Amino acid sequence: NCFKKDEVICITNEAGETDEGKFFPASKGTFQTVQWWLDTFFGPNPTDREHFRDKPQGAWIRINPIKEGDYSGRDDSVSVYRHLLVEFDTRPKEEQFAIFKQSNLPISAIVDSGGKSLHAWVRVDAKDFEEWKTRRQMVFDYLSDYEPDEMTKNPSRWSRLGGIFRGEHEQR
Repeated sequence: NCFKKDEVICITNEAGETDEGKFFPASKGTFQTVQWWLDTFFGPNPTDREHFRDKPQGAWIRINPIKEGDYSGRDDSVSVYRHLLVEFDTRPKEEQFAIFKQSNLPISAIVDSGGKSLHAWVRVDAKDFEEWKTRRQMVFDYLSDYEPDEMTKNPSRWSRLGGIFRGEHEQR
């Protein structure tokens, strides 16, 4: 629902780990079309069901499509500035969900990270990076009383990938 089948998206489950045991993406990711991802890993008849199973780190997906042939993962590699990511790491999940629900923002997806937060993909449909930054600031100003995580400042941002287990907890 968030991407077109011919758009290039980026996913990874390659991870590093901090001394505190927190996982983070440790690569730029794999850049392929949505259809390729469905055929290979996530569709009704994938050719490889095991690549994303039983991994303690889970997996990540970039929130916006990427330009074909640009595998840098930088913000200027984004082809469509469709979403921004909003999360609240300091509040319980039930409160996070209530904030998103009452906000009436155009949310395309809410992903349970399998950890302490929910990731809301707010649809902004910006024509370029400058408009994306303006719309992001408007959303963050609107939610300022709830103190959204300021680290989600870029359009090539990683979010958790739903349908994958992060250890014993499902990212959904």
